[in-house]
Amino acid sequence: MNKNLSGFLPDTDYHYFSYAEEIPFIPDAEDFTLNNALWLAEASMLAYTGDNTISSVCKEFFPGGYTIFQTALAKCFILEKENYVILSFRGTEIQGPQIIPDLFTDFDTRLAEFSSGGKVHKGFLHAFTDIWEKDAGLRDSISLLKQSSPKKYLWITGHSLGAALALLTFIHEPAFQGCYTFGSPKAGTKKLYSHLTGNVFRFVNVNDIVCRIPPSIPAGEESDDEFVHFGNVKYLDKNGSLKDKIPKKYRKFSKTITALSGFFDTLADKDTIFSEKIINIIENKTKTRDLKKTGFSRHLEAVEKTINDYGEFSIPDHSPLEYVNKIANLCKGKKQ
Repeated sequence: MNKNLSGFLPDTDYHYFSYAEEIPFIPDAEDFTLNNALWLAEASMLAYTGDNTISSVCKEFFPGGYTIFQTALAKCFILEKENYVILSFRGTEIQGPQIIPDLFTDFDTRLAEFSSGGKVHKGFLHAFTDIWEKDAGLRDSISLLKQSSPKKYLWITGHSLGAALALLTFIHEPAFQGCYTFGSPKAGTKKLYSHLTGNVFRFVNVNDIVCRIPPSIPAGEESDDEFVHFGNVKYLDKNGSLKDKIPKKYRKFSKTITALSGFFDTLADKDTIFSEKIINIIENKTKTRDLKKTGFSRHLEAVEKTINDYGEFSIPDHSPLEYVNKIANLCKGKKQ
């Protein structure tokens, strides 16, 4: 796994928004633009860094200031310029103590009712509620921005888990001009998005495995509780070209879907069982002989085999740096 995750984030000396003058952000854009895709992809990647990095980057490129919000389950920040604001959510951490609560969030795939209608991934709902409804101040800050700076355009973005939280915020708060997500999992059911309109663009990089989860129901079956995506697809192929459709080859990933489906179904069984399984796996407390007594071991082995078989290209494809680099190359090609 570690080999597959190398290059997930840039080096510490990476220069964010280095193209600011030649590829400006377009605050009032009413349709897709590569310029905005690049800025928002970088903002979603910046969310993985520490507060000091965010501070130094913002002082250079966002003179209007910045605000960081963090709870036990989520983190995001607001960047301000004279005529627009960017809200960026952090995705799932891949190291450090935050990985445990993030995995709780990602793997709790039961469905829950969303305030504006439809059903939503329960883990994502908990994280969204934690940072939006509680004392983090995000809801109040967005409300204040709308009142004090009504002419500022509000934009929202995120990668991975952050993409799902960005989409839920966009659904909940209609004031945003647009939403760009990168490597997003499925956030909820079709009804969740039924009233949604606006600038929503969903980037998928080659075989990004996170964009396939939670797994869909088997072909030929129908259910109001099926997890689905929302947003205009922007597919980045292995050569870095941008397409408006996902190729059929991408959809034919049956072994991965079968393995993940059993894995997620088992994890979402009961709260206590769910928590114990994740913690034991992460802390290496569960012995092989104990796992073999449960159906969970079969699913875990299937996922491990899937990652070994397909992870070499599907996991690196989830890297926020991959998204940024490909979009940056597209922007440079457009200017030539």
